Amino acid sequence: MPTMGLGLMVSVAGLGIATATTNPGTTFAAVLSLILIVRLLWRPGLPPVLLFICGMQWLQGAVMAFHADVFGVELRTMTYARHIDEATYYTLGWVSMIAVGAAFATRNLTAVGSAATHGMSLSLPRLIAIYAVWTVVVRVLEVAIPGQAQQIVGALETLRWAFVYALFALGWSLGRGRMIVLGILTAEVAFGFLSFFSNFKTPLYLFAIALVSSGYRPTLRQYFVLAIVFAATLYFGVVWSSIKREYRNELSGGLGASSQVVVLSPEERFDVFVDLVGSVDARMLEEGAESLVTRIAYVEYFAYVLGYVPRVEPHQDGGIWANAFAHVFLPRVLFPDKAALESDTVIAERYTGLDLGAGTGTSITIGLPAETYVDLGPVVMFIVPLLLGLMYGSVYRYFLRRREAGVMAQGVAVAMHVGMSSVGPAATKVLGGYLALLVITLVLWRLGWPVLERALRAQHR
Repeated sequence: MPTMGLGLMVSVAGLGIATATTNPGTTFAAVLSLILIVRLLWRPGLPPVLLFICGMQWLQGAVMAFHADVFGVELRTMTYARHIDEATYYTLGWVSMIAVGAAFATRNLTAVGSAATHGMSLSLPRLIAIYAVWTVVVRVLEVAIPGQAQQIVGALETLRWAFVYALFALGWSLGRGRMIVLGILTAEVAFGFLSFFSNFKTPLYLFAIALVSSGYRPTLRQYFVLAIVFAATLYFGVVWSSIKREYRNELSGGLGASSQVVVLSPEERFDVFVDLVGSVDARMLEEGAESLVTRIAYVEYFAYVLGYVPRVEPHQDGGIWANAFAHVFLPRVLFPDKAALESDTVIAERYTGLDLGAGTGTSITIGLPAETYVDLGPVVMFIVPLLLGLMYGSVYRYFLRRREAGVMAQGVAVAMHVGMSSVGPAATKVLGGYLALLVITLVLWRLGWPVLERALRAQHR
């Protein structure tokens, strides 16, 4: 009851403050939608990955309004897109509907009836060994397997994160494994920084989710550690935003970020990265923070779409999602005449009326909410996020109910969904990527879990 009272007080205070900002409408909608998302998806003792993905998508819809509030200016003055307020409302509504669908699918799921972190008879040393072997195998396959099979490698990489999560959750709950957890976290973040796209955020996200999952009610110490993780993630994001252009240019040997080619050895990458981080000053941090906010926000293209569709380009009456389903369920092996996917940037230009450099190799998407608006219109579009939420929630529930697998089942559920945290991808990539990952994961789980269980189970004397 005290917790509920505190939550109510915070919610009322947040809504009250929102009405006093420069942008009361969009800020109030952002605070209200966040309250709804947390209320629907926070389940004590369960990995809050569904709350995480909705929270990240919410941030993409809300951060531009908050940014305008900080500077005391109206949101519409921060862009040439006239419909920026409407785009913010639509995006916040989109995320809220995902939360509604996910909450409905998981409505009867509790920590008591799910795969629990505590009490699992898994061997931490064996889990570390299998994680290390799996990591090496995935890295070798990334180089050795041709592009046609990279989807399988991608699924194996996603499942690698399941081991990382399991290590974090099990190691932290045991207490004696916390130094090991911090060592693996440091190594994952460091290696993530050295990659072309700098995948340093995922291990930090997994650690935070695992930390909250290791008990029904987070302790004061857990909140303190979470605050440190949040601050570290934010700082690393700002630093990366300030150096990434120059870093990628160095990695590609001067060919530029669009080449996505890495010509430096790991040692050379490390030296370049350290030199660039050492050169960051206050001015660069300020520019990096501005760049980070701009990168997170994903409503501006939607605002341009709202001014262009249906005034110039008509709604597509379901054609975009029909093509997405056809691309997924009509494999090219059986349908060799299937048309190739159109460039994301070409699609973005068509529905925004902007010149985005479609012929220069850039890849720009208008985002899934905007794409669905183009396809289905301003009302029917909200059926799609509801269905997505139902799908995510159903898969999450399936793995959380695998009580025999414990923390590994939690890890698979988290790993499968942590990458669904952006409104940016196109419909084809979201649907195709998720369903392919689901099929491969289910096959590997059915075939591999009995073997993996024997390998991971602790030996009792």
